[in-house]
Amino acid sequence: LEEMIRANKVQRMKEDLSSPSEDGTFWYLTVNWKDESKTVGGLNPIDSGFSQIAAEIQELIPEEAFLNWREEVQEYIENQE
Repeated sequence: LEEMIRANKVQRMKEDLSSPSEDGTFWYLTVNWKDESKTVGGLNPIDSGFSQIAAEIQELIPEEAFLNWREEVQEYIENQE
């Protein structure tokens, strides 16, 4: 993952990588280095490097943990109404 972050030059990415759409999903990635951090992403990000990194991160999360998290988020949203 670290190599992918370096190869895709996250430090040089624009902060807003949104596509020109009005609906979809917001995705953000924050990378913390020793002396700085950077957050990039947006609504349906269209940067190929960002997409590669996001896919790699998703592969690191066990499916059961992800499904539990989604369920907890849904319950939280429903309880806010």
